[in-house]
Amino acid sequence: MNAKLLVPSLLAVSLLTACGSTPPSPEEQAMANQMKQAFLAKIQGMSLPVAAQQQQQAAPQPEIVISATELTAQKQKIDETGGAAIFYRKKDGIMIDGEMFHDFEGQVANFGGNRFTGEFTYAVENFDGSFTLKYHKAKSTEAPIKIATVWKRGDRYEVKTVTGKTATGSSVIPTSDGFIIGRPGSAFRYFIDNDNVKNIGYVLLNCCYTVYEYSY
Repeated sequence: MNAKLLVPSLLAVSLLTACGSTPPSPEEQAMANQMKQAFLAKIQGMSLPVAAQQQQQAAPQPEIVISATELTAQKQKIDETGGAAIFYRKKDGIMIDGEMFHDFEGQVANFGGNRFTGEFTYAVENFDGSFTLKYHKAKSTEAPIKIATVWKRGDRYEVKTVTGKTATGSSVIPTSDGFIIGRPGSAFRYFIDNDNVKNIGYVLLNCCYTVYEYSY
């Protein structure tokens, strides 16, 4: 419908502004200018919705951030079932008490677990090169929960938890109930419960957690 309306307008503008033996009168010139403005307005009216749609599609989705209380409640829900287990890394998953554990979203790149409680945190490699840290418990009837995202920037890692906490370091090691981020001379351990961060010594990091350290 819009195209049919625009064609007569364009023809009228062309006829009124065409060169001829008789110059247009001031009234004809004014009418031509008005029709030209109307024609441009129609063109803009058709293009604006398309541009707005493209802008809306390009707009990034807002990041969902949950509270520390919500995250703790999610962990406690998982911990209601499940128990002690023996873990070890195998292929793109984790062997738990003789049964393979895989994550639907991607390959398991690293994990840390506690065989006495069955708690474990693991890293899933995403298609864009980032990693998603998830928490779960052996034999729990609940699904794993996301606790953080890790990006590798050169020789450094950037971590952002689902509660909005951010940290950078030279290494990231999943633990049974969170993760450790190491820096030259220092290390910090993040606990899912209460969204808590504790400063631990780098010597303690090397002493106690190398058993779960794998290369990303």
